[in-house]
Amino acid sequence: MQLFNSSKENDETGIVPLKQMVLDYLNQKKMVFKTEPGSEVIRLDVAGENGRWRITVIVAEEHKFIHIKSFCPVSIRDVQKLKMAELLCRLNNMYVFGNFNLNFEEGTIVFKTTNLFAENNRDYNQFGYLFEFNVSAMDQNIPVIIAVNSGYIEPVLATTYTS
Repeated sequence: MQLFNSSKENDETGIVPLKQMVLDYLNQKKMVFKTEPGSEVIRLDVAGENGRWRITVIVAEEHKFIHIKSFCPVSIRDVQKLKMAELLCRLNNMYVFGNFNLNFEEGTIVFKTTNLFAENNRDYNQFGYLFEFNVSAMDQNIPVIIAVNSGYIEPVLATTYTS
């Protein structure tokens, strides 16, 4: 299954720049995003079944990687931070290509995915899968994050409600 195609290649090498690959994907999906000329950062808002949140895509052409961060729309209450840390550790054990992080000072959660894209292996579908995985992981876990943050369920039980 092909997720998207890019029509732009670097004229000299035939290699599509990583940022162009990301922009082509987002445009093909008709997503609204913001980026500055010369900047490695692309920002957009997404809506899933369980909420809306901000995503930042960092394109590091020089180092040949793309880093995607989904910012959870839930602020974690101070009294629930330790339980949330436990939940996120348990969730992280379920993922190979990404992880959740809790900023204890701010009470914010980020889900991060990163992948290398060698010049001879720039597969557009690879970026599409990485992006969709990031969105899906955040979306499917928002309900358990809310439940633990509200004190409705213990972290050990919350992970039984995710897939």
